[in-house]
Amino acid sequence: MAVDKRVAAIFLMEKSIIPTLAKPIKGLEICKSCEEITGKNTIDGAQKISGLWRIYPLGSRARRDLLVSGIEIRGQSLVLLDKNPFMVAGADNPTTKLIVGNIPISVSNTEITDSLRNLGAKLRSPLKEEYYRDDDGGLTRFKTGRRFVYIDIPVNPLPKLVRVASNFVAFLYYREQEMSKERHENKERQNAPEEGNEDPHAAPAEELSTADADDSNHTKETTVSELSESEAGVTHPNAHSNSLKQATERARAIISKKQTTLDMFKSGGRRARSADGRHKRFLSSGLAGMEKKQRRDGGVEGTSADLGEQVEGDKSQRSSSVANFDWYESDLGDS
Repeated sequence: MAVDKRVAAIFLMEKSIIPTLAKPIKGLEICKSCEEITGKNTIDGAQKISGLWRIYPLGSRARRDLLVSGIEIRGQSLVLLDKNPFMVAGADNPTTKLIVGNIPISVSNTEITDSLRNLGAKLRSPLKEEYYRDDDGGLTRFKTGRRFVYIDIPVNPLPKLVRVASNFVAFLYYREQEMSKERHENKERQNAPEEGNEDPHAAPAEELSTADADDSNHTKETTVSELSESEAGVTHPNAHSNSLKQATERARAIISKKQTTLDMFKSGGRRARSADGRHKRFLSSGLAGMEKKQRRDGGVEGTSADLGEQVEGDKSQRSSSVANFDWYESDLGDS
């Protein structure tokens, strides 16, 4: 008798088994339940990996019978899957079960799948109807109205609500929905720049608009800005150096003015001294001539005395002027 070769595995999701108070279901119990449908020596084995049971039939007939009939374990009727629900239709990406609810049974599957594809969902299986289970966990023939389909796990999370057939709003749920949403929000927060950490090389909008203005407007705006800052008591970064420069220029102007004044007084003093000498000589010669004339006329004493007083008065006035100049000159020299 020829022994059938092992064929492609069939699958049973662990979460589809309703938990009971009894011991967890083991692989041996699954294999025996399968051979109750397919017959003795038709199952090679069963193993659970990451919440998914893999059942290995021997022969294509045993595989077909299991897919059609399903199995019953502890009073529960379980549906076996032809494809790995986490890697459906040869897809390279992991898949997940998407449940669509809140839709009338009368709405066709085509309208639902069209809405899902419009959201960017990649369907990896046909849309299927969900049925009620009895108290023992077995499937009944009564529909719940919900549908389910296997899709690639979306990179961007699908919304929880979607409009179907223009009149109904369907509920969407899959296990990774909340996790995908959280990862998406975290990614957006990481990509967004933090407050106070803007690009230091990026020019602010005010600078960009100022750069577009012509040179004359730019000069006017800069002057007004500097005046406003000065009135407000705001210290500009170049204010200290500008103040020092202005103070230096004022000091130089004061020194130059004093030097000019000093030169003028020195020049005036020399002219005054020269004029004083000439005046003395003129008065002396005039006095001598007048005395000679008075002698001839006989009025020497009175006239000579009056003229002497006049000469002494002029001399005193000139001496006072020269003394005042000498005092101012010494004062400038000390300063």
